Amino acid sequence: MVRKALKYTVVIGLGLPIALLTTIWLLSAFDSDLSSEVAALVNRAEAEQIEHEGNTYFAMRGLHVPPGQNIEAAGRALHASDQRETEAAKSDGGQERASLADAPGTLKFQGETLNLCTTIDDSLYEGDVCKFQADTDRMLRENTELLRRYYELIGYRTYEEPARTFASPDSDLVSLMRLANVDMERKLDSGQPAEAAALIAQNLAFWRRALDGRYRLITEAVFRVNYSYSLLTLSELLWRHPELARSGDVRAAVGEPVNAHPDRLQAQMDREFMSVYLARRGSDLLFPDWPGSETHPALKWVADRLYQRNATLNAYYACLATYYAVRRLRGIEYQRAVSRYRDYDIDWGLGLSINPTGKLALREICPKRSWFDTLGSSDVIEARRRLVLLEMRLLQSGLPPSSYPALLLSAGSALHDPVTGKPAKWDADRKIIYFQRDEGCIEGRLWVRLGPGRNFAECPS
Repeated sequence: MVRKALKYTVVIGLGLPIALLTTIWLLSAFDSDLSSEVAALVNRAEAEQIEHEGNTYFAMRGLHVPPGQNIEAAGRALHASDQRETEAAKSDGGQERASLADAPGTLKFQGETLNLCTTIDDSLYEGDVCKFQADTDRMLRENTELLRRYYELIGYRTYEEPARTFASPDSDLVSLMRLANVDMERKLDSGQPAEAAALIAQNLAFWRRALDGRYRLITEAVFRVNYSYSLLTLSELLWRHPELARSGDVRAAVGEPVNAHPDRLQAQMDREFMSVYLARRGSDLLFPDWPGSETHPALKWVADRLYQRNATLNAYYACLATYYAVRRLRGIEYQRAVSRYRDYDIDWGLGLSINPTGKLALREICPKRSWFDTLGSSDVIEARRRLVLLEMRLLQSGLPPSSYPALLLSAGSALHDPVTGKPAKWDADRKIIYFQRDEGCIEGRLWVRLGPGRNFAECPS
C-alpha cells in the first residue's frame, strides 16, 4: 500500500510539471501573423543599401587590424564576412556568431584615459604639474599608430552602418577621441595654433556629421560621447587660447545645430528591430551568448518550444514605436513624455502562459525609462553647442566682461536655451555663461567657463 502510494506520488510529481509545460506549449504553438508595420519595416531594411564611398563605417571596422594594412580595405573584407554570417544565420535558424580570435598583431588601445593630462581637469594637477605626465607620454607613444588611424577616420564624410549586421563601433573610439584631444591641446601649448585649430575643427565636424548618419542605438551612444566631450574640451580651451575663437573653421564646425531628425530616428529604429528579427530562436533572446555565460541545453530547448516569434516581434515593434515617438519630441514636450514613459510590463497571471519566452525576453530588450537618462536628450547637447558659440562670440568681441550681459541678451533666438527659449546669463563672479532652468541652481551640463572661477551649486541629478 505504501509502495503504491509512493509510486502515485512520484507519477503525480513528474506528471504535473510535464502537463503544465505541455499546456503552455500548446498555447504557444499557434503564432500570430506579422503586422503590416513589421512587414514593411523588414522589407525596407532588407532592401536598404548603405553608402559605399566615403563611408567611415568600413574604416571603423578595420580600425584595429595589424599594422601595414589599409583600414578601409580591411574593413570592407570584414563587412563582407559579416554579411555572409548574417545570411548563414538566417538560413540555419540561429543568431550565433563564430567567436574568432584576433589576428596576430591586432591593435588595442593601451593605457587608462582617465589619467591623460589635460588642463580641463584640475584634479589631475598638483600645482602646475600633472600627476600622470609619464602615463600620458606613454599612451601617446604606445598608441601612435591608432592615433594616426583616428586622424584618418575623421577625414571621412559620412557614417552609415548596415541594417543587418552584428558589428558595432569599438569602445576604443572613445579612448582615441580623448587621446586626440590631448594631442591637439599639446599642439596649442607648443606653439602650433594653426595646426591645432585645424584638427579641432575637423574632429568636431566629423562627430557632428556622424550624428546625422544611420546607425544603431549603441553607436549613437558612442558618437554622442565623442561629440559632447570634444565640445566640452573646446569650451575649456577657448578661454585659455582665445585665438581659437577667431578661427573660421572652428566656428563653422560648431555652427551646425544638433537635431533628432525623424529620418535618422526611423533608420535607427529599423536597425534596433532587425537585431531582434535576426534571432530565429527564443533562446537567442532569452539566453544571449554573452562572453563567459553558459546556459544548459535543456533550458534552451524549453525556451524555444515556448516561443511565439511573430507575436514577440509585433510586441517589440510596439515597444520601439513608443520609445521613438518620445525621441522625436523636443523641449518641454520631450521632458513631459519622458516623465510619463512606462517600461514594458508582464502580466504575471495566466497571460504569461502564452508565449512566456517572448514576454520574458521583451522585459529585457524593450527600451526602458532609464535609457533616456543614459543617452541624454539632444536638447542638452544642443544647449552646450549654443553656449560654446556664445563663448566664442564674447571672446572675439574684445569687450570687457561688463558688456557680456547685454551681448547675451542681444543674441538671436538661435542661441537661446533650446528648451526654455530664454537667453543665456553671465555670472561675473564665477566667470560662466549658463542657461538656467531651475531657480537656485545650474544644471551641470548647461554652462561653460570663460576663465578660472570659484565653484557653485549645481542642480541635483
